[in-house]
Amino acid sequence: MREFESETIRIIFDDKNGIYKMILKKEFINLKIAETIINERVNFNLKDKILLYVDCSLVKSFDKDARNYLGSNDTNKDIIAYTMFAKTTISAFLANFIINVNLNSLSTPRKFFSNEKKAIKWLKKFK
Repeated sequence: MREFESETIRIIFDDKNGIYKMILKKEFINLKIAETIINERVNFNLKDKILLYVDCSLVKSFDKDARNYLGSNDTNKDIIAYTMFAKTTISAFLANFIINVNLNSLSTPRKFFSNEKKAIKWLKKFK
């Protein structure tokens, strides 16, 4: 198991299931923070393709520039599939909005979950 932590994210790579778990640590995500998140994720894994579980439970908002940036194919080219997870109603609403509106043009398989076990099970289908 490998880990990385910064002010913006915490990433844990589980060797057993091959999934990268990324926890977003900021409540408000703007373009600068979104760019930092992507740079830190890419520098941590340095692999061609990954399975990614994103916990956005702490996030209260993504500004439009951040959503557009995170929804671009360039920022997702190293991802096989990913899930977004949230515990709270507002985080769940944000995650669903991002997946269904901003990420509509992505070819990367993605899905929102409010249950961590189901999210991991879904990701494992892409191994």
